Amino acid sequence: AEGVGVSEVLAASFPDFLDNRLRAFMVSSFLAFDLGDLDELASTLYDGGDGFGGPEVFVTNGYDRVAAHLADGLEVVVGDPVVQVVDDTTGVTVRTASGDHVADAVVVTVPLGVLKADVITFDPPLPAATVEAIDAVGFGNADKFLFMWDEPFWDDTDLIVYTPDRLDVFAYIVNLDALVPGSAALITFAYADEALASESRTDDEMIELMMVHLRDVYGPDTPQPRAMRRSAWGVDPFTRGSYSFPSTTTEMRHFDQLATPHGRIHFAGEHTNREHFASTHGAYLSGVRAADEIMAADRQT
Repeated sequence: AEGVGVSEVLAASFPDFLDNRLRAFMVSSFLAFDLGDLDELASTLYDGGDGFGGPEVFVTNGYDRVAAHLADGLEVVVGDPVVQVVDDTTGVTVRTASGDHVADAVVVTVPLGVLKADVITFDPPLPAATVEAIDAVGFGNADKFLFMWDEPFWDDTDLIVYTPDRLDVFAYIVNLDALVPGSAALITFAYADEALASESRTDDEMIELMMVHLRDVYGPDTPQPRAMRRSAWGVDPFTRGSYSFPSTTTEMRHFDQLATPHGRIHFAGEHTNREHFASTHGAYLSGVRAADEIMAADRQT
């Protein structure tokens, strides 16, 4: 039903569905992980958007290589938070904590979580339809955990799948050693509400949770990791979450509205791509679209 979450539909129509651990894993890993918490994920829009062709691959030398390639030859300023964007019809001024940057046009690519936090003011104010879309589209969270050992003890396979009673945390495990031989590391995830909860837990608490799962698979003598690294996108003031999803308050037109220019202010990011939201390729394609908009506007002036 419209405006109803996936979890409510499952509870009403298939009350025993998630009692099966394998089914629960599939729902958790391919809905909650890819989109958002099942309480908030719209039951009528969970399959919104389109797939993207081609094989699935891992970037084994760092995802930042993509950004570094795209930024080649550009002046990039970091560590200078934007507080205001002003369009005075002759140009756009981006105001930061340390000063102003003036341009003919601007592309705002901050995550939807930052827009929801309303920490950047726009002059003139954003249209009511855009404000509505910012509020209506869901913004989920997914955190990555890297666990390192002196040597592997696990199966020689790309992925290790575990079906815990507790959903949305440490079930989908990537064998990094298969991708980067000698790394002796596993990567796993917490997502949806479990990601937010994990960010308030200590490293020792998260290591112990991982070990509960691994000991269930490999036995009580499974060794402790020598180190762990983790993300915390939900509490990061420059992200405030990970990626968008169609929530119970979302209509697909809201993604289009988030992509709509406001004078000389343009918008890009995965949350502005109706077909490929919640994806890196969706973010990239939205940047191409915004650049095309600016060039088209220039040709008309």
